[in-house]
Amino acid sequence: KNKMQFLNNLKVRGKINVITVFVVLSLGVLSIVIWNRLGDLESTYKDTVKIEHLSATIIKSSEQGLQVSNALRGIIVNPSDTKEKNNFIKAVKEYDGLIEELKKSQNISQGFTKFNIGPLYSSQQSVLKNLVAKIERGETLDGADNKASTKEWRPLKKELLAWQKRNLVKVETLEQKFEEIISDTITFIVSLILISIVVILSIIQMIGINIANSLNAFKSGLDGFFAFVNRETKEATHIDIHSKDEFGEMANEVNNSIDRAVAEIKEDNKLVEEIDDILEKVDNGFYFYTVKGTSSNPLTNSIKDKVNQLVSGTNKQLQIVVDTLTRYGNSDFTYEYDEKVNENMNGSFGSLVASSMLIGNNVSELIGMILNAGEKLNVDTDILEATSEKLARSSNEQAASLEETAAALEEITSTVVSNNENIKSILNYSKELNSSVDEGQNLANETALSMDEINTQVNAINEAITVIDQIAFQTNILSLNAAVEA
Repeated sequence: KNKMQFLNNLKVRGKINVITVFVVLSLGVLSIVIWNRLGDLESTYKDTVKIEHLSATIIKSSEQGLQVSNALRGIIVNPSDTKEKNNFIKAVKEYDGLIEELKKSQNISQGFTKFNIGPLYSSQQSVLKNLVAKIERGETLDGADNKASTKEWRPLKKELLAWQKRNLVKVETLEQKFEEIISDTITFIVSLILISIVVILSIIQMIGINIANSLNAFKSGLDGFFAFVNRETKEATHIDIHSKDEFGEMANEVNNSIDRAVAEIKEDNKLVEEIDDILEKVDNGFYFYTVKGTSSNPLTNSIKDKVNQLVSGTNKQLQIVVDTLTRYGNSDFTYEYDEKVNENMNGSFGSLVASSMLIGNNVSELIGMILNAGEKLNVDTDILEATSEKLARSSNEQAASLEETAAALEEITSTVVSNNENIKSILNYSKELNSSVDEGQNLANETALSMDEINTQVNAINEAITVIDQIAFQTNILSLNAAVEA
């Protein structure tokens, strides 16, 4: 967990740099080890070369000692041979030089001291110097001189051979050490490379797992958000990434966008619910309610404004019609619409206003006709009443005088004839009244047709409400797209 937490706190480039740093460190350690091993190899190689050179010098010294002995025998065999004498003197000098070189090898090997080469050669050197002095004096060398020289040479030769054997053992030891250093170096390098590969692969695996976990968490968060947008869930989930790398930064940005989108969607849903409630009230005939809520989505606010404008405008136009019909119901047929209002009355509402006005005019004319017929009927009734009174007076007077009765009968007869004519006129007026009633019924039928048109317009409003609901649904889709683009 600590390792994963460490990786979570690193940027992606930092995670890659971890591999680079480890590779560089591995190469650095490998370089240091190789350098140290090469130093050991170089030191061992130099020691081996020095020992081999020392061995070669020891061999040369042994060979030169034999050459001195051979040259001495040549002088003894040919005492007068100058060349043999010169060869002997030269061999002795070279022999001295080789021994001196062996003496200087103390920093390489302690064999010169350990094998008493110095004291032994000093004894032999003393004999050889005497022999050279004799040759220079012209004296003849004999077997005793050779014997004395051989006596000093043999122990020195023995020690030189012992020293040589010891050097051979040391050379073998150095060569074995050289091989061991090479073997150990190769083993260490291979082990370090394998360990580095395993560690690098482990780091790559951990980084891969870390990135994969971040991607899975990112995908899971987006799936939860889209499920909320698609109304599959009631709540939107955040991307559960708390690292400090690029994935964490992206998760924070996306989570903020999700919060904003969710808040906007909730505002839109709340506003759409309020619009739906208002439209339901409008569907029930209540046109005085308006949408009060707001949203951060300009498109949703525009739809709200359009709905409020539609409801308010419809309410205003219907109120004008209602006021008109109310005035007509109160027998006020003098009301006329404002011309500016008529300009705004278009379509079905314009037809509704025109039909209302036509109804008012027709009803006004019908009432006028009925009033005229009533006034005429009142006049005829007054005439009939007066005639009846006159007939009563004539009947009272009938007992007084037959003549007056006859005259009254004649007058009554003429009055009855006049009444018959008046009744005929009344019948004609009644027929006209029936005709006016029929016209009123026709106008009432036209009014019913106008109300049917109003019902049709209400149905059209309901269809507009359905369209608005579809627009609200499309708004949710646009909100989703806006959230995704964000």
